[in-house]
Amino acid sequence: MNKQGKCLLRGDVKLQLGWNAKVLPNETLTQIFKDIDFPNNCIYVNHSWAFAALPFLWQSPFTIARNPIKLVETLIKSLPTEVKNSLVQVVSVIKPWLKEHTCYKYAEWIKELQYEQLLSYVIVWFESQHRIKPVSRNQKVCHSLELRSEGGILSKETRIQVQSIFSTLISFLISSSRNLRTLDLSTRHVYPHLSTMLCPMQTNYESLITITELTCDTWVPENFYQTLSLRSRNLESLHIYHPQRDSDVVDLAFLIKHQTRGIQHIKLSDSGANITMLLESFGTQAATLSSLRLYRTNLTNKGLDALGKLANLNSLELDMCRFLLCYPYKAPDLLWPKLKRLHLSETEDFVDIPAIIVMITKVLLGLDELLLHHHLKHNDIIQKTVIKNVINQLPNVRQHDISPNWLFTKVVYKV
Repeated sequence: MNKQGKCLLRGDVKLQLGWNAKVLPNETLTQIFKDIDFPNNCIYVNHSWAFAALPFLWQSPFTIARNPIKLVETLIKSLPTEVKNSLVQVVSVIKPWLKEHTCYKYAEWIKELQYEQLLSYVIVWFESQHRIKPVSRNQKVCHSLELRSEGGILSKETRIQVQSIFSTLISFLISSSRNLRTLDLSTRHVYPHLSTMLCPMQTNYESLITITELTCDTWVPENFYQTLSLRSRNLESLHIYHPQRDSDVVDLAFLIKHQTRGIQHIKLSDSGANITMLLESFGTQAATLSSLRLYRTNLTNKGLDALGKLANLNSLELDMCRFLLCYPYKAPDLLWPKLKRLHLSETEDFVDIPAIIVMITKVLLGLDELLLHHHLKHNDIIQKTVIKNVINQLPNVRQHDISPNWLFTKVVYKV
């Protein structure tokens, strides 16, 4: 917006607007702001412009925030009075914001919520309040709850305060959002498990209904997946890492079965539990499921039979999966008829060679891309049975990046 309030900047494009643009209806402003990459300056025109532009600025605040400290302060001000009164008993540093409130309910507009970024911002904010320096001069964000001052590691009480702020904020944001789409609960190993940071989920959280993408790679409260299964119906993408409790597997299977919109992408990694029930639940999404990646999971005969029923798979990755077969694998006559991309990057110790041969033989004619681990490519049995056919069908062969994998394709990839 220029000094005369006559133009709105969008990259290199100037949209010429007259003074009447200030009184456009909210619906019109909303349509205009949809085409603006970052309508930050629009909030300073007047109240109606601000009300129309703010929802776009708050869709994903943790990925576009220019001032993490200011963002956390705004979120603390947004907390209900009773929540702040409870939090101040543990975190006295929030006293200046006890009686301050925001003009808008910003949390209602959040569509993307990232666990790790929020926690990083809370740590940065806490450092600013206590003048704590990061471990190194070039480190802008402290990536551990072991916050350090010049005198060394801070006290346990300090770390408890950081966790209290974070757990209060993330629970508040999940419960307040009215159109939450992406819930990313992935975190680094130095951060605590989510089960210690997230209060038990409430079944009346309206935000759970609208979630379309869920990523979770840490321990969760025991009722987490169960609560989601009672509310969530619109998941399109599901990325789950190391579900270790059998109860989590049961709840996840129930969650998957109740997705009426249809899940399109699933990634399942590092599961130490019996996931056969979970793999069988994938069949309820067979009409829409097009991409599946399994990493370091145990595959039984029942599990492979369940995977064989996923008729619309376009991409399948089996990475470091352990085959625990009681009898030879027998694939259906029509195995993954739409499959174009198959990655088999197991090591020799984990793989069942006869099962791999059956898979490759069944789907080879329809493949555009096949990735084989070095041990598989040079396995004597595979060399004698399928490699010749693979090369005839997928003649372009190259080593995949720096990994011990070989990629067979129909077309030559440009380097």
